[in-house]
Amino acid sequence: MQKHNYNFLLLMVLVAFSIVFTGCKKDDEPSVSTKAQLTTGIWKTVSRQFINSVDGKEVSNETKTPEGTQTWEFKSDGTVTVITTDSEGNKDTGTAKWELSNGDKTLTFIYSADDKEVATLKEISASKMILTTLMTESSDGQTVKYETIVTFSK
Repeated sequence: MQKHNYNFLLLMVLVAFSIVFTGCKKDDEPSVSTKAQLTTGIWKTVSRQFINSVDGKEVSNETKTPEGTQTWEFKSDGTVTVITTDSEGNKDTGTAKWELSNGDKTLTFIYSADDKEVATLKEISASKMILTTLMTESSDGQTVKYETIVTFSK
């Protein structure tokens, strides 16, 4: 009888421990909004990957790294400043407006009233961001897709 009580008591202790340890997990880090991640710090273009396909078949896939530097500073007022410095040190600065939409998965760059570029925000963290753009054309009965994947770091 004592052995039976001992086994029952041991079983109850194991059940209690399993409930306690599976129920108590470390709290996740507080989530940071996409806008806060985007507007904190300056992003540097690391690489651009160009994937072209015709009728669903990939015909080229090339990754390029910038010959100079390109930095992007997203500001909380909805503007972005892009500074491109070539390998000789010459700088070109451009600005645009930006908007997040579609549950913070779509980033639209607005250059003028009729000049916009839409990108999909594939990944964003405190130190890495990946944007993709896709352009589709139909010509001579074929569908041609041009996908660009841009990777950024801080």
